[in-house]
Amino acid sequence: MSARNKVMVLNAGSSSLKYKLFQLGEGSTLRAVASGICERIGDAAASFHRGKAGEGGQEQRQETPLKDHTAALEVVSSFLGSAFKGDFTKEVFGVGHRVVHGREISEPVLISDQVRSTIQKASDLAPLHNPPNLMGIDAAKATFPGVPHVAVFDTAFHQTMPPEAFMYALPYELYVERAVRRYGFHGTSYKYLTAEAARQLGKPQEETNLIICHLGAGSSMCAVKGGKSVDTTMGLTPLEGLMMGTRCGDIDPAIIPYLASHGMSVKEIDTLLNKKSGFLGLAGNADLRNHLEARFGAGSATADPRSKLAVDVYVRRVRKYLGAYFAHLDGQVDAIVFSAGIGENSAPMRAEFVRGMEFAGVKLDGGKNAAAKGAADVSTQDSRVKLLVIPTDEELSIAQQTLERFLQQAVNMRGLQKLRGALQAAPGLREHLAEALGPAGVRTLTTDLKAAVAAKIPEEQDRLKAIKKEHGGKVLGAVTVEQAIGGMRGIPSMLWETSLLDPEEGIRFRGHSIPDLQEKLPKAKAGGEPIPEGLLWLLLTGEVPTQDQAKSVTEMLRERSKLPDHVYKVLSDTHPDTHPMTQLCTAVLALQVDSKFAKAYSQGIHKTKYWEPVFEDSMDLIAKLPTIAATIYRNTYKGGKLIEDDAGLDWGASLSHKMGYSDEGPLEMMRLYQTIHADHEGGNVSAHATHLVGSALSDPYLCFAAGMTGLAGPLHGLANQEVLRWLNNVREQVGDDVTKEQLSEFVWATLKSGKVVPGFGHAVLRKTDPRYTCQRGFAQRHMPDYPLFKLVSMLYEVVPDILTQTGKVKNPYPNVDAHSGVLLQFYGMTEENFYTVLFGVSRSLGVLSQGVWSRALGLPIERPKSLTMQAVLDRVAAQETSVSI
Repeated sequence: MSARNKVMVLNAGSSSLKYKLFQLGEGSTLRAVASGICERIGDAAASFHRGKAGEGGQEQRQETPLKDHTAALEVVSSFLGSAFKGDFTKEVFGVGHRVVHGREISEPVLISDQVRSTIQKASDLAPLHNPPNLMGIDAAKATFPGVPHVAVFDTAFHQTMPPEAFMYALPYELYVERAVRRYGFHGTSYKYLTAEAARQLGKPQEETNLIICHLGAGSSMCAVKGGKSVDTTMGLTPLEGLMMGTRCGDIDPAIIPYLASHGMSVKEIDTLLNKKSGFLGLAGNADLRNHLEARFGAGSATADPRSKLAVDVYVRRVRKYLGAYFAHLDGQVDAIVFSAGIGENSAPMRAEFVRGMEFAGVKLDGGKNAAAKGAADVSTQDSRVKLLVIPTDEELSIAQQTLERFLQQAVNMRGLQKLRGALQAAPGLREHLAEALGPAGVRTLTTDLKAAVAAKIPEEQDRLKAIKKEHGGKVLGAVTVEQAIGGMRGIPSMLWETSLLDPEEGIRFRGHSIPDLQEKLPKAKAGGEPIPEGLLWLLLTGEVPTQDQAKSVTEMLRERSKLPDHVYKVLSDTHPDTHPMTQLCTAVLALQVDSKFAKAYSQGIHKTKYWEPVFEDSMDLIAKLPTIAATIYRNTYKGGKLIEDDAGLDWGASLSHKMGYSDEGPLEMMRLYQTIHADHEGGNVSAHATHLVGSALSDPYLCFAAGMTGLAGPLHGLANQEVLRWLNNVREQVGDDVTKEQLSEFVWATLKSGKVVPGFGHAVLRKTDPRYTCQRGFAQRHMPDYPLFKLVSMLYEVVPDILTQTGKVKNPYPNVDAHSGVLLQFYGMTEENFYTVLFGVSRSLGVLSQGVWSRALGLPIERPKSLTMQAVLDRVAAQETSVSI
């Protein structure tokens, strides 16, 4: 049986088909083992194939009729089958396709019918590229059936550009209705070069700022901040930006109607700008090498002045964008990267591009620059900004992304079963799969949380559609009069994806129990408590994250955490007796002025895009909540002296630190507290209120503020304070050295007086709340001799038996509130009125994650039917009459 250990990369043009074959090696390496091109497809009299295979293989040329791309692939398969001694197609586990335009798709995607349709619809934006790309895809699917085909888009890398970078100053309706915006191209090259530059600089990609110059017959530049594209020179099409071999680049748009008024058709103008301009238009020749010789060669003094002019225009354009991108990156540039034909091979041009830029910390080493062949650092030793020459490898980048997408499919949404045969036949893939899965069973390889969510949305949308179509008329349960007038308890009428309460195992976050999460979620230190960022990834993606994925969330939240000055002022101007929860709601509402969703909605965003600004708002809000909470705490209880942030701490630990508790114990306790209180189904007041307000398309700030006003209610968010008051009353009555017998007598006396024992019992659970159990374990490790914990521990031994004996309690065991206040008290956080704020900060993770999914799934506005008491009686009477008849 052939081993499926190869990736085929295809780049289909209208009359050509380029390919490169990679073989999976040890570790994470992909090695090119064959490459070639079929040209003049469709011209049976002139078509041919050129290719070489194996190390040191000689290029072979074969004249053969190629009527279409399918015929071309058959020739390629035959050639490679001969080279590799067998049925070559059975050795390929995935096919990566270069696709020029994907509109707003930001990741490599498996080519489904829906994705094919998107590529087709984008053909109006890339008419010369997308249609032949589709021909190549269709041919490849026929040649390589049963394996994943992955589209890697030139535009994808630039989907991280902010609106101010990708929007044109045209009527907004053109963006909404016709997708007119800047997309950028050469993204596959930029993705590869960004990763390679970060590696050469010895920096994490997310900390790397670059200006990348992809300069060849097709030229563009890109500003990269934190490893992501924030601006690029090409726009709606590849025509915008730098001058190129045959493209004009930036021009005054009024030239177009001017030419039209002088008799040129739209098609003629389009041909002029795309195929007759640039170097060809200015100097009569599109081959840049001729013009470089004229400008810098030995005979430059007598060379064609138009060639010199063309080069000077080109250099000026590049330098203009270099300056602009330095400004966009606030001068914080780690390196300028040169790649592609001119960037890699022309030392004189590189020197011209950076001439006189010493003021910006850019210093070129002339000797290194002249001697550079292939990858090189051509900057001086003291240059603050490195000058790197890096040959691009778009095919390798496509192959790597195809492999990653293959592995993601293999472990995603039950796909592993389908691909078991392929994995068994490919030991290299099994190694990659084990690496991808890791100890936590991770199923997504990206560290970009938004991209991970985006990748899940189409599948979940299809799943919801299927449920509605197949089961829309099914009954989930009857509603009794008692339920209707008793708080709607137990009525199954709400979709909530992030958590579900199991009567035996307690709350499950995306199917995982509390003990599961303590074991599997990433931690700040080995053997420690899980960090909430890991849970946020899980709630949003349904997948347990790797350490790197959780770290990326920490860094993302840290970048968004700065609190605007006006919010500090709102909090400092608050009356000193204002309840902490009132302050929390006020601060959240003060942030609403910056809502991205509110702004996008007012500008006419399409409903399928609602989730994106909701995600942005939610992450911004979650990021700022620890600072808001700590500011409330320090203003209210510590005289207003705020504590500087520690950039080395994760989200939960940062909250504890800024409150004034920076020892390892409280940091770990806060990580645990914020994780286990994050979500508890959708029916509780804070969750339901957030969801309800969100269903009216209020932005996340308004939604969360609504939820927090509900959490402030005594029946929802004050339970652990009530437990603490009762515990302190116990200590006053019987002392700290109480025996079990004395404590039993006190509990019985409490019950006989008509009071309850707070912290025990649960409406759904029928065993000890796992959140209680994990806090108990924390206390046993960190505070075993603390008197309050010893009392709580003894109550755990005494109360359940007593409540069972009464015969009136379905669940006699303790819930989470019976313990959480103990941990806070031990570390000195004794201000009980503030506890609900801590609860609210944690709850943001669950309710805002669900808010993102509510918009992604297109859930409608909530509108349950209400009844008057008379209407209830009328319906009951009607039912009784029907039964008697």
